[in-house]
Amino acid sequence: MNTKKNYSYPTINLSRYLEDFLNSRKIFLEKSDYPMNQNINHIKSEICNLINDAAKYEKKQFSLNGELDRIIIESKLSDKIDKKLISYLKRYFEIHRVIYSKLNSHDKKMDTNSFPNDINILFKISYLLQMLHLKTKDFSPLITSIKINDFILDNFSSEDIHKSLYLKYLFHHEILILRKYNEHI
Repeated sequence: MNTKKNYSYPTINLSRYLEDFLNSRKIFLEKSDYPMNQNINHIKSEICNLINDAAKYEKKQFSLNGELDRIIIESKLSDKIDKKLISYLKRYFEIHRVIYSKLNSHDKKMDTNSFPNDINILFKISYLLQMLHLKTKDFSPLITSIKINDFILDNFSSEDIHKSLYLKYLFHHEILILRKYNEHI
């Protein structure tokens, strides 16, 4: 029982892997005719503007979508993010690979009787995870954001994806964040 196990691991060219990953995201944006010349602050501002405009046209009762809108708008104004809710949603997605559209009002847990995997809710969670990464420099939220983005690309029609301005901003935001790390590898 005291024998030492030797494990071998493949060598990974991290820089090349990251460059390939970024190229796959760039291809998505090119297919969408999305200009890739914005910076992170511009994208943050545009996402908040889109959410503010949408909120003017629809009255939201207490829902996860409305709660995420509130957090995004508040994060633009005060640079604070509701880490408790975002961490809960991150953990829930990591475990179940699903996010429901409503939270139970009494305990703020997922209402499994509500609609699963609304593309707008997934986008907003992913975006907030990216913002949390930028604020904390913790890679865990960024990794989950990438998983959510991959989930979106794998599980929704290309028509739904390409017509969403939210998603174009989200993927561009992701590219800008990852590009910073690629420069340091």
